[in-house]
Amino acid sequence: MITCETIILMNDDDLSRYFPAYGDKLAVVSFAKQQEKKEKVNARKSTLFEKLSWKMSRKNETQAGPSKDVQSRNATKQGRKIEVGWMDYNHIKEEYSQVRTKQPSVVVVYGS
Repeated sequence: MITCETIILMNDDDLSRYFPAYGDKLAVVSFAKQQEKKEKVNARKSTLFEKLSWKMSRKNETQAGPSKDVQSRNATKQGRKIEVGWMDYNHIKEEYSQVRTKQPSVVVVYGS
């Protein structure tokens, strides 16, 4: 049995054993290439569909959210990093440049 992959790899002499007419050879090779392309597209689509369904199933599992007893790590932090910066306009270059502190300040948050 000859597959589409085999037909694509065959040279003109090999194809002439099975298809003596030149037009038939061109048609068969064209058909084989189209089938290969369809198979690749279908494989890609199925792979993407599997990834999407896997992500959707994970999303549904995590939608329940954390329990009320467990707090997020960020909510329990006592300090926050605050960066100060602004955009400074340079009249010579006629453009803005970003200016910010070298190291962020740590602010301790009290309360709740």
